[in-house]
Amino acid sequence: MVQLLGLLVGFVVVRETSSVDFAAYTLALAVLTVSGVAVEAGLAGGMLSVAHQQPELRHRSRILVNRALRIRRLLSAIVIPAAITTLTILLTRSRVSTEQVIIYSALIALAILGIAMNGLILTGLRIARRDRSFQANNIIGSALRSIPVLILFPLFHPPAFVALGAAVMSYFAQLLLGLYAYRSTTVHPPAEPEIIRNIDRSLKLRARKLLPYNLLLVAQAQFAYLLLGALAATVTLATVAALGRYAAAYSVGATIIVSTFAPIVSRMPPDRARRVAATITGLVFAASILGVLTIFVTANFWLRLLGTPTVTGMRAELTLILIGAALHATAMVGGGLQDAIGSVRWLWVYGPAAVTITTITLLMTQFLTVTGASVLILVGSLPGLVVTILRVVTKPATAPASRKSTEGDP
Repeated sequence: MVQLLGLLVGFVVVRETSSVDFAAYTLALAVLTVSGVAVEAGLAGGMLSVAHQQPELRHRSRILVNRALRIRRLLSAIVIPAAITTLTILLTRSRVSTEQVIIYSALIALAILGIAMNGLILTGLRIARRDRSFQANNIIGSALRSIPVLILFPLFHPPAFVALGAAVMSYFAQLLLGLYAYRSTTVHPPAEPEIIRNIDRSLKLRARKLLPYNLLLVAQAQFAYLLLGALAATVTLATVAALGRYAAAYSVGATIIVSTFAPIVSRMPPDRARRVAATITGLVFAASILGVLTIFVTANFWLRLLGTPTVTGMRAELTLILIGAALHATAMVGGGLQDAIGSVRWLWVYGPAAVTITTITLLMTQFLTVTGASVLILVGSLPGLVVTILRVVTKPATAPASRKSTEGDP
């Protein structure tokens, strides 16, 4: 239900806004998505892995949260100015008014802060195994994001940035509720300096190894939108983004699966964890492709449901985007579970693969058309899938025994 509300919000914004307005909203979401991954930096998986290595930290999880927060503050200080600058350039190129550029920039800065803080608190609740508090927090946040949009847009047709404003409000409401639940239900005796040093070492090492990969993975998924925005191809951007509303279901599903199973596999013995992660990844791939086939057969219905004439007859483009979304979701699940296990092997492959395949695609396709942009979205998911397959079918670089110590790869 939580994720269904999120999808409904996307459909309402598509139907009730103009192409230019929706293109600006899409660019803001693309920048926010990349920025959110940059400040996350793999720290959630690192906290779960460290908590598994030291079970006593389950009752002292504030230590982990506080140490991770120090890293996220530094990352936020770097990411927020970069995000605002990038978004300002993209929106200006798309001929968005100065007032809206200022509003979007302020909302993006607040959203990044909310995501950075809220994510750590929710991870702390998972480590402390306060699952009810975690689920209640997500439900309340989803309601605060969705209900204002579902009411206001059909009645008053406000600018698209109102939807982003509702999301920002929900992030900070979740943060306040999460802090209350976290502080009232967990015990936090002081930690010895050696424990703090080991935690810092593990989290920083993980951030250095995972941040480049995770950032490239998400940036590649958003590359087509950012490129179209930079080239001021507003109509193509709005059309592709409208078709991408269905692709959002795959990202939502992948996020649910990772948040559900990552804490579980992080507590398993290494060999069993790898087998379970591989099985889940395979099932996600099969289910995703089945979903693509289902939508392909009934494409006309789904295109009409978007309520915008620019997507009429675009069955092939919708299918290309959905295949890309299915492959990206598989990479998200496989990578997220491998992160929780502590495997960081093969990440170096992603950068060269992404640069090579993107360059070839840009040279061989007319990416300013809807079809060309759809192809770009599809091929952009291939490097992540290749890396995920390599991570799933090979053993991690670290020996299982190393998972008992926080000094090294978590």
